[in-house]
Amino acid sequence: MSSYQRLVVSSGLSNLADGIFQVALPIVTLGVTRDPGAFAAVTLALRLPWLLFALPAFYFFQTTIH
Repeated sequence: MSSYQRLVVSSGLSNLADGIFQVALPIVTLGVTRDPGAFAAVTLALRLPWLLFALPAFYFFQTTIH
């Protein structure tokens, strides 16, 4: 297996694991507690890093290219 193929496979597996985690953690939270506030807090905590880092990084990247 070439280095590029290993890179593609590892990236795909990493994305799959992230997706499973994004779905599984709120479900586990519902299993532990039925509190809607806790469910919302866990879901927000999962999405907050993307909102705080990925979007500004994308904006910075787009403004520096052009």
